[in-house]
Amino acid sequence: MFSKINAICDRHRRALDMLFYIGFTLNIFYFFLRRTMFYVFMDALPWMGLLGISLLMLLISALNEIFRSESKMEVIFDLALLISGALQYVIGGHYPIQFFMVIVMIAARRKDAKKCLMAFVASGTFILIFVWILSLNGIIYYQTEPNLALGTSNSTDCMADWFFVISAYLVFRRNKVKWFEYPILYLWTTYIFYLTKGRTAAICLYAVLTYSLIINIKTITKTSSKSTTKPYRALAFFDFSYVYAFIFSFIAGIFFSELFADKLTGSLNTIQSRLILTHKALISRPFSLFGSHVNEAGFGGNHDIGEYFFIDNSYVRIYVMLGAVMAFLLFYAITGLAIEARKGQMWILYGILVIISVDCIMEHHFAEYWCNIIISLALADWGFLKLEPDTECHQ
Repeated sequence: MFSKINAICDRHRRALDMLFYIGFTLNIFYFFLRRTMFYVFMDALPWMGLLGISLLMLLISALNEIFRSESKMEVIFDLALLISGALQYVIGGHYPIQFFMVIVMIAARRKDAKKCLMAFVASGTFILIFVWILSLNGIIYYQTEPNLALGTSNSTDCMADWFFVISAYLVFRRNKVKWFEYPILYLWTTYIFYLTKGRTAAICLYAVLTYSLIINIKTITKTSSKSTTKPYRALAFFDFSYVYAFIFSFIAGIFFSELFADKLTGSLNTIQSRLILTHKALISRPFSLFGSHVNEAGFGGNHDIGEYFFIDNSYVRIYVMLGAVMAFLLFYAITGLAIEARKGQMWILYGILVIISVDCIMEHHFAEYWCNIIISLALADWGFLKLEPDTECHQ
């Protein structure tokens, strides 16, 4: 039976791949747009139909990848992702969005990451400018307090959206970014930060831009394999940056005391508040295999919602809401991608992965696959980064 299915899939591989790219683009476009203030228009039947069609395409692609795989470990991992995604929705009582995430991840296995990044950058850039224009014209809500959200749900998410879009652009372009693009990107980042005051994402975006600039100006020297093996191995410490960040977040949350929090004042008050909320989340829901439902009241703290409660730390958020099983599988996948990036000398991807791991300590976007596009493509084919060594300087 499986051999017949594989034969059919092989005969129609191009059509199935095209089905994935269309479904992927539609799905990312839908959820990226829905996280903006345009969401008020998206309960209409055409938008729900768009979501349904994209999910059907991705589900077909995911099942195709499972059936055509020749690796038992890949099949086991994909099935574990699929089952845990379903169980966290049924048992954990959470929204099905994370189940959609695992479908996207499995469907993206062995697909060309470059094409996916191109679709994400184009969709994200269009949407962010589109909703900004709509908000300026009063068609959708234009948030002005405490900071401008530029048509998105809140100001910090707006800055985070630009962080992920520009980071994806730099990975997509690799060492082909023109020198004049960097001043433009630095100025644009500064302008968006000035409007939104999204500090964490802005700092991380400045870090990404600087890192990209450095590996364009002066890269790791191309010499013999013997002379380059040692420094590459030394970098292996950063392969597990997501694991380190998870352990740090967990320890800080569990052993955090409000007595210590009171000493964090001034510019650190954001750290103080987020540590308190992390502590509350871990104490109230210490362990769950498949996650638990959490009633959050957030929305950027810009509305009259009563007591504010939102888990900003991505690692604690995944552990509490999605459960220990899903947390393990996601960190396993992203760590595997980091190891692949280092061994393949894909330095732009490797560095951005490390920076995102730091960003996720303060922000909640790790499992938002339509935003943090790299988690969606953790199982994809990143071979385009190997076509030319990232160690070449841009001319």
